[in-house]
Amino acid sequence: RRAERKMAESARLLISVSPYLFQTFPPSGAPKVVVSHSMIRELDIYIRHDACAEGVRLVFSAARLIESKGIQYLVRAVARLVKQSNPVILKIAGTGDYLPALQKLAVDLGLQSNVEFLGGIPPGERLWEWYRRADVVVVPSLTGEGTPRVILEAWAAGAPVIATRVGGITSLVNDGEDGLLVPPGDDGALAEAIVRLRDHRDVVQRLVANGHRRVNAMTYEGRLILLREAFQRHLPGLLPNGH
Repeated sequence: RRAERKMAESARLLISVSPYLFQTFPPSGAPKVVVSHSMIRELDIYIRHDACAEGVRLVFSAARLIESKGIQYLVRAVARLVKQSNPVILKIAGTGDYLPALQKLAVDLGLQSNVEFLGGIPPGERLWEWYRRADVVVVPSLTGEGTPRVILEAWAAGAPVIATRVGGITSLVNDGEDGLLVPPGDDGALAEAIVRLRDHRDVVQRLVANGHRRVNAMTYEGRLILLREAFQRHLPGLLPNGH
């Protein structure tokens, strides 16, 4: 932190990649600019109207499979829904040391037909296909996050988002407007949020529309424009002409 403070003291411009990190900047007289770290391209944004059109059939989550990502609570939430005769299928993309424990949990809960582990899916069209097929994308993390890429990708794909109130997620997602926020480690709350989307089409449409609006302002192209404007305003002459 001492090195961060010294750099901040001499900086002419501070750039944060998320509102959450913006709050942790050391004191500085330099102007501060928030430019979200996003590799979403404008052409990645997909307009769709079928999310939850027939209830919640497909729930999708993509994460590194470690305990702190909270996938175990999402599996338990699906068990609750299945017990209530909700025909939910959960697809999980990712790899990690916690995979065997998650697989055992799914078997112990009798969810062999309801939970599928897809393995690691690299960024690209195959991953986008899963986002675009999903009725809901869930980010059930237990501890601090910065700006989860999963949320931005879900917004771009037109899928409503359910996430937990941890770390930078609370600064990124506006509860009830562009996503639903629930307490971490609460499978009952996750299940209730999924049921809310199943039963309230107007909520789904609001989340999807506002998610599209948010991500349109956070694309890779938009990020370059914001950076260029910040450099031209606060560091004139730094960029070559025409850049």
